Amino acid sequence: MNAPMSLGQILARDRRMSAIHEAGHAVVGMALGARLCSASIWQREGDFDPHDEKTWGGHAFIDHWPSPRPSTIHKAMIGVAGMVAEEAWKARGCLEEYGFDDDDFWRLSLEELACMSATDWQGIGFRAPAVGTDADWRRAERACLRVAKILRPGTGSHWPQLLCAARDLIDDRRPRWWWMPEVFAAHRAKEGWA
Repeated sequence: MNAPMSLGQILARDRRMSAIHEAGHAVVGMALGARLCSASIWQREGDFDPHDEKTWGGHAFIDHWPSPRPSTIHKAMIGVAGMVAEEAWKARGCLEEYGFDDDDFWRLSLEELACMSATDWQGIGFRAPAVGTDADWRRAERACLRVAKILRPGTGSHWPQLLCAARDLIDDRRPRWWWMPEVFAAHRAKEGWA
């Protein structure tokens, strides 16, 4: 039996998982063509039991889409990206045992209501957490599988970017902005920066 985690261990785990979650949204947004993505994490304050509730929270912002705007499946992919990124982190080193590439794994993960925030659920087209049609559930499962492919530990095309973005958030809790080069150049010109 494992010893209970200390408060310091809980804070470190929650900080890392919040960074990975928010970086997942930002990295998948960039992979799908968003020209501007940001993410931030913060330590929650208030009277709560850190053994029962997350001690860190976060937020991701994805914007500046090229035409056409993102499709429904792309919005769903961004919505599930945080949860998939967390599962990718947990699965590294034991992907087959973990079931990372299995349809049933993602279906079961989605059935756990706390796997995503209300905002994430809305992003994938649900009216409320886990309140969606059969088509919504199928779209969410497809989105999980697509995101799992690009965030797959070790071989996913965007696994290295996920790790770098999460490290940026852990090292510096200020909001982090990732700009596509042409958007950054246009912003610099508009603001009159040298």
